[in-house]
Amino acid sequence: MILFIDDEEEMDSFKLGLELSEYQYQVILETTVDDAWEHLERNLDQVNLVIMDVMIPPGKLLEEEDTKGGLRTGLALFDKIRTKSLSLPIIVFSSVSDQRVVYQFRNKPKCLFLKKEEELPSSLPHRVNQFLNSFA
Repeated sequence: MILFIDDEEEMDSFKLGLELSEYQYQVILETTVDDAWEHLERNLDQVNLVIMDVMIPPGKLLEEEDTKGGLRTGLALFDKIRTKSLSLPIIVFSSVSDQRVVYQFRNKPKCLFLKKEEELPSSLPHRVNQFLNSFA
């Protein structure tokens, strides 16, 4: 199962692309950090991959963190997820332009950073499959 965390409505097309691709991924789309965390805590053993945005409201879970008004929530969420699992693969799927943020994710183990504007709903399933197969 893929846990897809993003508050943008257009992500439905990426979710659908993953589900209808030749790989037929089961995808759960959560639009808030709080709902995503609740789902992850309940289903950690079933989640094979997290795809998440960087710029998303922090919710109650991360309201005490310095998320720069939601612009860097993904950094705090990534760290929180790593407290639950060091081995869970994470794709950071964002349009964030701050190269310091991009660099931080590119140096994390089991993490892939993809820019939203460089991917199409039809290309994401292949990128996901390549990423997951790199750990097989």
